[in-house]
Amino acid sequence: MTATGRAGDEPRMPNRSGVRKAAAVLLSIGLAAGLGACSSQVLKKIGEACTIGGDCGSGICSTADKVCTRPCAKQLDCPVGSNCGYAHPADALKGGYGPSCVKALYTNPATGGYGTSCGGYSPDPNDATNVCDATAANPCADGFTCLGSARCDANALCTKACKVDAECPSNFYCATETASGCTVDGDCKNDYTCQSSGGGRAGKVCTRGAWCKPRAQCAPCVSTDDCETGFVCAIANGERYCGKKCDPAGAQPCPEAPLGTHNNFMNCVDSGTGGGAVCQPAQGACHGKSAFPDFDTSVGQGAICSWCRAGIPSDCPDGFCVVGQTEENFCSVRCTVTTMLNAQGQPTFDTTTDTCPTNLHCLLTKLPACGKNCTGPSTGFCNGDDPADPAGQAVTCFP
Repeated sequence: MTATGRAGDEPRMPNRSGVRKAAAVLLSIGLAAGLGACSSQVLKKIGEACTIGGDCGSGICSTADKVCTRPCAKQLDCPVGSNCGYAHPADALKGGYGPSCVKALYTNPATGGYGTSCGGYSPDPNDATNVCDATAANPCADGFTCLGSARCDANALCTKACKVDAECPSNFYCATETASGCTVDGDCKNDYTCQSSGGGRAGKVCTRGAWCKPRAQCAPCVSTDDCETGFVCAIANGERYCGKKCDPAGAQPCPEAPLGTHNNFMNCVDSGTGGGAVCQPAQGACHGKSAFPDFDTSVGQGAICSWCRAGIPSDCPDGFCVVGQTEENFCSVRCTVTTMLNAQGQPTFDTTTDTCPTNLHCLLTKLPACGKNCTGPSTGFCNGDDPADPAGQAVTCFP
């Protein structure tokens, strides 16, 4: 007998085949348990909702929007269906998050899409049936608007309204369409309404909503591909902007200030990004403090004569951005002045009634015209009703 069996029994050996089968079953169960959590997790794509970074694979979960994204430096850094851009305007500012992959929210048809010129058709902003040429067909595709500031606006283009840059092609940005400063809607012309300039201060500006517009001088950018032809994505004060190409020797100069002004408003400087020289505002950045200390002694950013970016009203929280014909954009405020004609029939201004700060003058962008509070014979363009200025960009404080 053995200690464990009856007489005549052989010692029992384990069934090795059974052990192997059992081990295989346990291993498969363990692997299934271990891999199940991973295989059941479908990683999110750029622009899809997320909770934590792990939802986005190698990307990150944006804390502001709770969508998957990742930092980028150019369009090729982002997958098809997304653009390298700024999810929020603040991302483009110094110290901001910077550019990231943003899910594209637009479609662009082969013809009649974003940027198509439509000046020959350009309708009155107040009456879409009153077009420039009744025999001209609207070149814009279905769903697109021929956006111009006036009937027969040579710069009118096909585009769409927007809320964020992601709704525009990468070489466009979501820009607010503005005109003059205002206090109430009655101060605005055409279909503009009086809205806050932003920034939490008193400035108000006549606004016609936000539209996808080409990235020209000073528009935020990530790379040169974002900017219009002839512009380079440059850097100044830690922020990137589209700057017009120029030649420091003068062969390709920057736009010049009007005669009689006491300083250049643009300088030809190195882009800082390897793209050559570009035109840069004299104050060294596209927005911020004024380049003229006598107009900016204490207020700081956004003071009168501070540079500002077209389409970003918050650059002038106390006023509005005057978009100059010479490509100079600067912050200013509304004003009034009593104006009348002299013996030669030219407008004269009673400076004692001028409501602008010292060293500034209440003027219209075009003359002949008279100020908001007119006295005596009128030239016919009172209160900024100059047909050459349909957006009412007049009556403001100038150096």
